[in-house]
Amino acid sequence: MCGLLTLQQLFLSVLQRNLFIVPFILVILSFDPVQSIACYSCVSVNGSHRECEDPMSANVPIYRPCRQSVRDHEGLFYARFCSKIKGTNQRDGSTLVLRLCSMERLADVPTHCGQFSLDDQLYTGCVATCTRDWCNVSVPSPKVDTLELLCFLFILFLFHRTFSPSSS
Repeated sequence: MCGLLTLQQLFLSVLQRNLFIVPFILVILSFDPVQSIACYSCVSVNGSHRECEDPMSANVPIYRPCRQSVRDHEGLFYARFCSKIKGTNQRDGSTLVLRLCSMERLADVPTHCGQFSLDDQLYTGCVATCTRDWCNVSVPSPKVDTLELLCFLFILFLFHRTFSPSSS
C-alpha cells in the first residue's frame, strides 16, 4: 500500500510539473499529417447558384482533400488555400461568387477589396484567401487567428502558473 501511494504521488508530481506541456501535445496531435485543406466549392454568376451566394447554404459541396492541377505537371496536388471571390463585372454589371481551393494565395494579403482582374475582365469586390478548413464560407477576419493565439497563450500561462513549483 505504501509503495502504491508513492507511485501515485510521483505520477501526480510529474503530471503537475509538466502539465503545461499538455496543450502543446494536443496541438501537435491535432495536425493532419497530410498537407491538405477542405474547402467549399461552388460558382454563382448573377445568382445562378443561390446556395453559393451570401449567406451561403450548408448544401454547398466540400472537397477534402482539396486537390488542384499544376501547370506543366501531371496529376493532382494537395491545395494549400481556400479562396472566396465575390465581385461585380465593371463592363456589364454581372455578379460573380466563387468558392474554391487553390495552390497559391490569390492576393498578397488575406483579404483584398477593391478592383481585381479575372479572365481579362475588371471586377469590383473582394478576394479572400485563407488556410483553415472550410474558411471560405465568408470573408475571413485576421483578428480571429490572433484571438485564438492569445486565448491559447493565456491558457498556457494559467496552466504553467498553477502547476509550476513555487520558487519560495
